[in-house]
Amino acid sequence: MKKSAKSTKTGGVMNTNILTKIVTACLCMWSLGLAAEKTFVPVDQKSGQTVEQTNKIKPIGQELSTQSIGTAESKKEILFKRDKKEAAYKEAAYLKGKKEAANATQAERKANAYKYDKKVAATQAERKVNAYKYDKKVAATLTERKANAYKYDKKVAATLTERKANAYKYDKKVAATKAAMKANTYYMNKKIETARTESFVVPQADPNKPEAELVSPSANPNVSPELTRDTSVEVFFCTDSYANESSFNICNADGCVYGDGYGAGWIGSNACHSEFITLGDGDYTLTVYDSYGDGGITVGVYEPGVGTFAELGCENMGGWGYSGECGSADFTVGGAPVGCADGEFDCGADSGPY
Repeated sequence: MKKSAKSTKTGGVMNTNILTKIVTACLCMWSLGLAAEKTFVPVDQKSGQTVEQTNKIKPIGQELSTQSIGTAESKKEILFKRDKKEAAYKEAAYLKGKKEAANATQAERKANAYKYDKKVAATQAERKVNAYKYDKKVAATLTERKANAYKYDKKVAATLTERKANAYKYDKKVAATKAAMKANTYYMNKKIETARTESFVVPQADPNKPEAELVSPSANPNVSPELTRDTSVEVFFCTDSYANESSFNICNADGCVYGDGYGAGWIGSNACHSEFITLGDGDYTLTVYDSYGDGGITVGVYEPGVGTFAELGCENMGGWGYSGECGSADFTVGGAPVGCADGEFDCGADSGPY
């Protein structure tokens, strides 16, 4: 019986020690819980309240009672909940950051869209201004082209008118030239015929005169006066076999055309030549000379295409010893055309030949 009692007493002591250990463990766990609650303030997912609000500090007796019932909360479960809460916090922070980033991106996009719209508007305004300038430039160019076309057409019309006038002048000049050529042909034929039929070339009269040594043409030593706007005059002359003996001159009150005289020998023996000069209105005298005295040169003064002023042949003055002047003829420049005066041409109302 004593042995049994001792055993019971030992068992009671052991039971007391176990209970003490349990209480101590619960107190430690409770302390750890308090520390965790102060560090972390988790939110209840269902109620939206913190654990501190829902889990009020219970009296020690009640806590001990709860712990003694079945150790409801283990350290592992507390850590799991804490990790879960931390994950929830992180997720909430991530979602918040994501939302803020999305809002920032949206604001940036909105700012970029505003800048783009502003740039598009500026580009459109610039294009509108450039289009206005282009249209203005095109209009100015078209106006200029129109003005240039008008000037060109006006210039072409003036050119055509000028060409028409020039063609008329040319045709008129051609007709006048043809008429002059016709008159010149007439005068040339008349001069040649006169020289042949009217003793215009005087035959040799002195049987004692040596036989002529024919002279070949050479350079012209005579100087004709400068042409002016006065009347154009042709001086046509022919030599005989003794060409070096012949000369002539045309003089008026103011002097002579050829100074001391025009030597005809340079054209050669039995040859003809024309000199063209201009004479002012007035009276003139044509004089011919022969250095031997037996004559030989013939001279005619004409207004080309109009008529004859004078024609003269050097007369035989008696041969050797009678040299000098061998004939003269007076004529007038100005007044009635000579062609009409001597009846060579039919003249119109203006006294001009036609």
